[in-house]
Amino acid sequence: MDIFVKDLETGEVTQFPMMPNAVKTEAATRFMSYDIMKTGEVVIPLGEDLTGFSWSGLLPGAARQGEPYIRAWTDPQVMQSKFSIWRHYNKKLLLTVTGTPIMHSVYLESYDCESFGGYGDMEYSISFKAAKDIIVDPEGKEAKSAGGGVKTTPAAAAPQKKTYTVRAGDSLYKIAQSQLGAGSRWGEIYNANKPTIDAANKGKKVDWTTIYSGQVLTIPG
Repeated sequence: MDIFVKDLETGEVTQFPMMPNAVKTEAATRFMSYDIMKTGEVVIPLGEDLTGFSWSGLLPGAARQGEPYIRAWTDPQVMQSKFSIWRHYNKKLLLTVTGTPIMHSVYLESYDCESFGGYGDMEYSISFKAAKDIIVDPEGKEAKSAGGGVKTTPAAAAPQKKTYTVRAGDSLYKIAQSQLGAGSRWGEIYNANKPTIDAANKGKKVDWTTIYSGQVLTIPG
């Protein structure tokens, strides 16, 4: 499992170098929880009133590069700079925790970082708030038709979903590389097609990300 944050304006994807012990989800609704690692759990709301995610973790220093538990090393100072940019410029982000239902548009609410030890490590805590678009009537009222009734505006046609048909030798990583430009975004494709992929692998002794020729997968935008 991995944590990715995508800047929805620039398309830049940032992978957190280490998984935290637990990711906390806060929402004004019912909850369910399940293990994300042997040392922690993910808490998921049952409903749509999602309000935020938060966790604490370690940004490993340069001396730890190459260690097997490092997902994708990035200088802690660079990571802290990204946090600052996300917050200062109120960046709209896509937060994804692969292997879980967590894939939400968010804004960075707060963070704090503290350097310590001789490895150049940095401890951090971070929290995100769910992003919800609000549409405001600029006139403060419904538009009226000439006859005095409420004038309705035809709904815009829903954008056509992009799909991909799996071929022999494909993997989620390869598809993400060819369709999204980065293999590290495979988790976005998995989350967009989780019911289909899970149903095909149910009861089989295969990796939970296994896909099969002929499957039609939705490619997220």
